[in-house]
Amino acid sequence: MKKSILFFFLAFFAISLQAQNAKYIKAMKGQIAKLETAKSLEDYQAVANGFERIAKAEKTEWLP
Repeated sequence: MKKSILFFFLAFFAISLQAQNAKYIKAMKGQIAKLETAKSLEDYQAVANGFERIAKAEKTEWLP
């Protein structure tokens, strides 16, 4: 019984570690899509500003 409870606890813990922030993922996908379609200097500056805002909001994420 103790082993099954321990296994359940470890499995739940492992699953919760893999959960991502959906808002962060949505924002990053949006900025990447804008980056792929950027053509002018103003477009690139807007994308860079968007990544900077994401980085300031999500201090634990390294990607922005």
